[in-house]
Amino acid sequence: EADEFAANTLIPKREFTEFLNGDIFSRMSVKTFADRLKLHPGIVEGRLKHEGKLHWSKPLGFRTRLQFEKK
Repeated sequence: EADEFAANTLIPKREFTEFLNGDIFSRMSVKTFADRLKLHPGIVEGRLKHEGKLHWSKPLGFRTRLQFEKK
């Protein structure tokens, strides 16, 4: 329940459902959708992968790993 709340807070359920109806999740469509919602496209890419709409092994190139300095 908490995961769903968090997901729908970042990307409103209605908008995400409409985006899913397009059924084409190219780099450009994800970027356009993210820009419209004023989000980083990596958030949209991650949500699509979490929902099983994109395979984890097929990166669109938006998600990055955080690098921490070793002390």
